[in-house]
Parts: sequence; structure tokens; C-alpha cells
Amino acid sequence: MELDRTVPLSAAPKRARYGSWTALLVLAAVALLARVVDLDHLPWTDELYTMLAARGWLETGMPAIQGGGVYERADLYTILTASFLALFGDNLIVARLPAVLAGTFLVLAVFLWTRAVCDTRTAWIAALFMALAPLSIQASQFARFYSLHALLFWLAAIAVYATVDWWPSWRSAVAAG
Repeated sequence: MELDRTVPLSAAPKRARYGSWTALLVLAAVALLARVVDLDHLPWTDELYTMLAARGWLETGMPAIQGGGVYERADLYTILTASFLALFGDNLIVARLPAVLAGTFLVLAVFLWTRAVCDTRTAWIAALFMALAPLSIQASQFARFYSLHALLFWLAAIAVYATVDWWPSWRSAVAAG
């Protein structure tokens, strides 16, 4: 289905806009529930590095791992994980929460984008596939940056597409970019 560029997305029918909140809440609940099942599973090696580096960040301001060494991979994600550990407690489930939330927001982003360029039924199908895909759930239960990376990449791809495709001229596309 081709996107009608003559009608702004904000001019959607009121019924569709009011139904959006309900759809987003239902999808968020489905995605979140799928991601919290078995969230207390045994840790994988890389998760422990992230968690130890987050603890080091809280103690020293550096992503240091006790016993020597600095874990320099994904510093921003380590800081995010450290923030969650400081706010909600120091355990592996809390360390996995940033990934769980990023995976849930990715489902919502897929739904909103697909609905904007296609139709609501297709958006539901795409979002449910993303919400229930085993690999997506597994990445969201892993205390690493993969779900957040997927969300940010998705948003960047949408921004590039919108900048290039939705504007009537290259000048307006560059200005919007």
C-alpha cells in the first residue's frame, strides 16, 4: 500500500487515534509479559561482564572489573545498567531490565511505523511477530546492549527513510534531516 503524502499523518481519523492508545497498551503488555517470563534464568558469561562493569562504575566511576581490568565495551550501556542497579537493586534481573524495556519499545515502534505506512491489521501482525519472536525475546532477556541497539537502529532507519521519502524536494529533505 502506498503512503498518501498529501494527507499528513496527524490528520488520521479520530477513531484510529483513540484506538492507538489501547493498541499500544495491549502490545506493550504482550511484549513485556513475553520478556519477563523466565527472566531469572542462569546468567550468560557476557552478562556477568556487563554487570561487574556496572558495579565498578557505581563504585569507582569507571567500568572496572574487580581483580583488575576495565571493561570498555559499550560504556553507555554499562552506565545505563549501573543506573538501574543503583535505582532498583543489585541483581541480575534488574541488570536485564534495560534490555527488556528496549525490546518492548521496539515492538511499539514497529507497530507505529507499520501502521503509518500500511494499515492497522498489518501493523498488528508485524508487532506481534516482533513481540513473540524467540530471538527477539532472547535478546531482550540478555543484560547486553543488543535490544537497545536494535531499537536505536530501527529509529534511525525510519528517520533516514522519512527524510528521503516524505519530503517533496531534496532541499526540504536536507532541511528536515
